[in-house]
Amino acid sequence: MSASAAQVCCIHLIEDLNDNLVSLSTKSFEKIRQCIQEWLFLDGKEIADYLSISNGFGDDGSLEKCIDNNYAYHRKCYMRFTDKTKIQRAKKRMEDINPVDVNTTVIRPKRSKAISCDRTGIFPPICVICSREKFIFERYSPKRKKEKLTLCQTFTASKALLDSAIKKADEKLLCKIQGIDCIAKEVKYHKSCYRAYTKEKSECTQPKPPCSASYSVFCDIVDQKIVKNSEIFSMEKLSEIFHATLRNLNPTQTFKVSNRQLKRWLQRDFPQIVFVKPKQKNLSELVLCHLTPDQPVLIEHNFNSSATETDAVESEEETTELPTKFPTNYDSESKAILYKAAFILSNILRNSPVLQCKWPPTAEDFNEANIEKMIPTLLFNFLAWSVGETDELVTDTFVNTSKNIKRNFSQLPRI
Repeated sequence: MSASAAQVCCIHLIEDLNDNLVSLSTKSFEKIRQCIQEWLFLDGKEIADYLSISNGFGDDGSLEKCIDNNYAYHRKCYMRFTDKTKIQRAKKRMEDINPVDVNTTVIRPKRSKAISCDRTGIFPPICVICSREKFIFERYSPKRKKEKLTLCQTFTASKALLDSAIKKADEKLLCKIQGIDCIAKEVKYHKSCYRAYTKEKSECTQPKPPCSASYSVFCDIVDQKIVKNSEIFSMEKLSEIFHATLRNLNPTQTFKVSNRQLKRWLQRDFPQIVFVKPKQKNLSELVLCHLTPDQPVLIEHNFNSSATETDAVESEEETTELPTKFPTNYDSESKAILYKAAFILSNILRNSPVLQCKWPPTAEDFNEANIEKMIPTLLFNFLAWSVGETDELVTDTFVNTSKNIKRNFSQLPRI
């Protein structure tokens, strides 16, 4: 290096940088030359900078040649030029701009055979029983957390899962695990799902005469309608069918079987049948085969049907309820009507009269006469219809309501 010549930054990327220059070492020289080779195939601001570098970093270059050319570098310029994150982002941009052709031969680096493995046939990280994520409550707090998956690692667990699937005739699960090694294929499941699925039902007594013959006929009905025809019945309906069969075969007997005992018999003799509890406590359980297609939709439909029937019975018994029952599931036309009604009420409120008095108003200003002048008639009637107080169609005057309802509506001008 000549004494008169000053050192220059060979990868000067930051303008107006006057930091001290660092002399090239063997390690920094090799690192810069490696990054130059990578940047040659990429885009970005650096492409114009490193192409202006004089010879010295090429294949025929050497550290001595760069030192003779007074090459050095700023520490910040070196960190930016050799930043792996910037290089990876530039590679990603090039892949998005120039996608690789399918027919193009891509030379891939050789991988060690010791770390390569064939993952064909390995089960995905999802419960093989419920096929969904499941959340449970923590033991000593009300917080919910995702239940972890358990790997099938013993032949006992594999056999219990397969035996339960065969016993329940669960074709969906049998297609996944029958005839395969669950341990080698890394079958995964939730602990709670596994316990519930493989739990042995407690032994219950056999139906005794005169129920034995009636129960045999009842089982044929259940097998035909629920198992084979995939129909859905409520537990109350099945109990009625069983007792009707019992009365037909034994007219003189007055024997009665509880729903709980009948459910135990069905759980023992029909493992593929499931019992679904509704959210409403006054509705009976639904009995269905777990292979029923569109199961959630059918369950919801039956719950709604049961609720509608219950409401119909209650409306016949109680004379105080309104004679008209409106559905809870609204179509697009009903929603459009509600949307328009909201704007109509908004205009009514905007054009409603204002209380004319000195500010602040006193209790005397909020007398019954002034309040009735301030509340729009349509708004008052709309609220009365909404809470089910009356079904009287009146638009020019206030509908007849109870004193409590009228007192509550009178608070509107105070809001």
